[in-house]
Amino acid sequence: MSSRTAKAETLRDRCGKIRAEEERLREGGGKAGQERQHKLGRLVARERIARLLDRNSNFFEIGLWAAYKMYEQWGRVPAAGAVAGIGKVANVPCMIVANDATVKAGAFFPQTVKKLIRAQRIAFENNLPLIYLVDSAGVFLPMQDEIFPDEDDFGRIFRNNSVISAAGIPQFAAIMGNCVAGGAYLPVLCDKILMTEGSGRLDRSSIRKNSAARKCIPRSAARSIFTKRTMKHAWKNCVPWWRCCQKLTRKVQCPLTRMPRNQVMPSTI
Repeated sequence: MSSRTAKAETLRDRCGKIRAEEERLREGGGKAGQERQHKLGRLVARERIARLLDRNSNFFEIGLWAAYKMYEQWGRVPAAGAVAGIGKVANVPCMIVANDATVKAGAFFPQTVKKLIRAQRIAFENNLPLIYLVDSAGVFLPMQDEIFPDEDDFGRIFRNNSVISAAGIPQFAAIMGNCVAGGAYLPVLCDKILMTEGSGRLDRSSIRKNSAARKCIPRSAARSIFTKRTMKHAWKNCVPWWRCCQKLTRKVQCPLTRMPRNQVMPSTI
């Protein structure tokens, strides 16, 4: 009798619950994590994206529900610890991927890798410039056995970096905070690297060492070393990263005009 009299949940009620859950997912690591970032003088991922996008430009987010309730034994990992989507920068549609440092210090979980690879694939198939806002502690080590080994896992990201660059699609990396271990490989493989003054840190591992010389690299010298080795047309001084991205994206060319004539690129990655 009680089941008959109980009020059935309407579609409107269900949609309201979904919207409320999406708002919680967009909060990332919650208010405590956001306050911690602000105390360090850094913006959270969604604030960075909002400042990067053109005024009144929409942001089409992908993968908001990634990793939903998947890693509860390690705590909440909303949106797989990363924000990805398409928006206009300098009036050019771009794929933007930002690590959310409020979620496990921006560490990569298995679904984080899948989400990033999907973003790269969408960008490749639609000739969209890629902008990575990097603030990551690298791979989530307790789950590294599920992140590294397979052909469509962590290493696929770096293979895709090379294929995308070979196709002439620009890739920009802005280092917004700590960038450790596996999180440091991605920006080095991009076409341009930008670092925010005072907050950017690019480490090959937890200790900054040159593998050839076995000498410690001072943080102040790290930017100049990577600039000389990886950036043909580099800015010598740090300037606001969103201005650099806007300046770069204005010069985006059609990838087909930059491909060697005898090179056949794959249709997808």
